[in-house]
Amino acid sequence: MAPLLAAKQLQTLVTLPQFTIGLANGSAMGMGLGLLCGCDMTIAVKSARFSISEVRIGTIPAVIAPYIVARTGVGLAKRLFCTGETFSAADAMDHQIVSEVVEDIKAGHSLVKQICEDVVKCSPHAVTASKRLVDGVAGQQLTHNLMFYTCSALFQSMNSPDAKDGIKAALGGTPAPWEGKPLIPLY
Repeated sequence: MAPLLAAKQLQTLVTLPQFTIGLANGSAMGMGLGLLCGCDMTIAVKSARFSISEVRIGTIPAVIAPYIVARTGVGLAKRLFCTGETFSAADAMDHQIVSEVVEDIKAGHSLVKQICEDVVKCSPHAVTASKRLVDGVAGQQLTHNLMFYTCSALFQSMNSPDAKDGIKAALGGTPAPWEGKPLIPLY
């Protein structure tokens, strides 16, 4: 039952409507690395270390596999899954597991704050719709079906109350209704 609960936890994280940021400070191994890959963006302190360690104890990283493969691609995921090697924050950035590497935790918190300040300037509806759009187009072939999907998503977004309020505010030279709302970090 525990693996199923862990899988549900990761799926819940990935499908949150809010933009999520992970900040790695220390070691992230196994499920910890899976949680970071489930975030929309991940920042790592320069001294952080990473490993997909399940193979070293005789099992496989099944629960985290979809999230690791989505970040790294198939070839690198096979290598990391089968070797259990430990790698640095710089390597994690090269592997596309981490978006940014910072000097220390203070710099990490500062970067999280800066990103949050940017995100709260955006329509909550548009952030959620953008996350869904990325999930919907990821790995898809460039076909007419994809073209219709993206145009449909755009049409839905343009007809949202947030789009109507945002366009009205922009034309009137006033802030959008969601700007300036307080943000409560979850870290």
